[in-house]
Amino acid sequence: MTIPKLKIIYLDDTENGVIFGLTSLRNNANSVLEMIRNAFPKLVVQGIDPIYVAGLKHLELVVKQSWTALKRDILYADKAEFDIMARLACDSQISRALDRIGLKSNTTEIAVIAMGDKASVERLSSEFHKYGEMDDKPINFTPEKLNFLLKFHKISKELLGASVLKNELFAYTLAEKAALLHTK
Repeated sequence: MTIPKLKIIYLDDTENGVIFGLTSLRNNANSVLEMIRNAFPKLVVQGIDPIYVAGLKHLELVVKQSWTALKRDILYADKAEFDIMARLACDSQISRALDRIGLKSNTTEIAVIAMGDKASVERLSSEFHKYGEMDDKPINFTPEKLNFLLKFHKISKELLGASVLKNELFAYTLAEKAALLHTK
């Protein structure tokens, strides 16, 4: 058995991001997300239905895009949490993005993204067990996710085959698509 990964992302000298998967949630997915947000008000926190996650690199690229947009005041939405969802859905229409990829009441596992001051990120990283079991399964990229996401994002396998990137190429393809959304 491998130990689940918690990915800390350096953003700048005072801020970090963190990504991890949760299963065996202590409550329904939306309640878990609200509990984390209430416990860590200094953090931007978003929970994602794992079917829309093309691996750890995908989430890392979205965190960096959203953080940069927040710092430059060019978010796609009024809140960074919604910007993250728009980027993951590759859709600048926020309500449609939330409807499509937002957490559903029957979601039993989630991928969690948080970003903000380093102390809060470190505290969340050590207290994740209050909300569920850390597990890589929600973040791992599988052939089933690839097939689903190709259809969801209307990306052809030929486009992927034409890429010069061999490792994590789908994550980069989605991140590029997210970066090309129109700003508000």
